[in-house]
Amino acid sequence: MIQNKMGEKYVGIVHPCKIYGILATGKPFILVGPEKSHVGNIQRDHKLGYQVDHGASDKLRAVIEKLQLLSEKEKQEIRDRSFKAVKERYSRSLLTQKFIRLCLEKL
Repeated sequence: MIQNKMGEKYVGIVHPCKIYGILATGKPFILVGPEKSHVGNIQRDHKLGYQVDHGASDKLRAVIEKLQLLSEKEKQEIRDRSFKAVKERYSRSLLTQKFIRLCLEKL
């Protein structure tokens, strides 16, 4: 069995790009991994999702149950924050420009 855990030892090295696709959907997400990580920063800065440490199955269950009870208004607020975050900080064009600038700085 292969396990792919985003544990503490990978923070700053591994960056799960799928978070940007998740943000584009406008839905809340659950980070199962370390709070001190790039995805943890996104979750915390924009109040879009939830963080659960590895092995905290009771907390994970509680978060899933909480998400199932979100009102339509709460879902819309999350969508609005998510779309705003993508537009202002995480769009493909913004991130591509940032990447190119960083590469050019290293030349």
